[in-house]
Amino acid sequence: MRILHLSYEWLFRLVRLGSEICVFSMIGLLFIDVIGRYIVKRSTLISYDLTGYYLVGITYLGAAYALREGSHLRITVFTDNMRPRTRIWWYFFVDIIALFFVVVLFVKSVDLVRYSLETGQRSTSFMGEPMWVPELIVPIGLGMYILEDLRNLYVTGKHLLGKRIVESQDGAEEKSER
Repeated sequence: MRILHLSYEWLFRLVRLGSEICVFSMIGLLFIDVIGRYIVKRSTLISYDLTGYYLVGITYLGAAYALREGSHLRITVFTDNMRPRTRIWWYFFVDIIALFFVVVLFVKSVDLVRYSLETGQRSTSFMGEPMWVPELIVPIGLGMYILEDLRNLYVTGKHLLGKRIVESQDGAEEKSER
């Protein structure tokens, strides 16, 4: 179990590193392109494509990492007035719904990568790169999101079941939850 935990931690360090590389590469490329356009009067020609790819990397790898760190944006107007136990059940329910949609997106993104590989699609831009290369970041990020969402569901479910056992032994809810 310890090896699985370390592997999982290592994977998320790679996801974080991938996101950071995308952010700093995008900033650097945009900086170089702006300098080139206004000082040298020449564009890099690849900045438009690469910044788009970096943005996709930031979005999908960053979503998995944000879920891991508990920093996804939430609108809490609805949940602020809930009792803590009801709020936990609500988040559990929302995580199940999110998991369903992300799994569908994951399957479709894998299909897209497979299609690009089979047909040999290439970018029509200056670089002419195979499209499966930048498309691959989407299923990687979504796969990591799925892993983290499953972990969240496990932890939340374990917490809910653990609380239920405590309640059945005491016959009442804990005071901290009222």
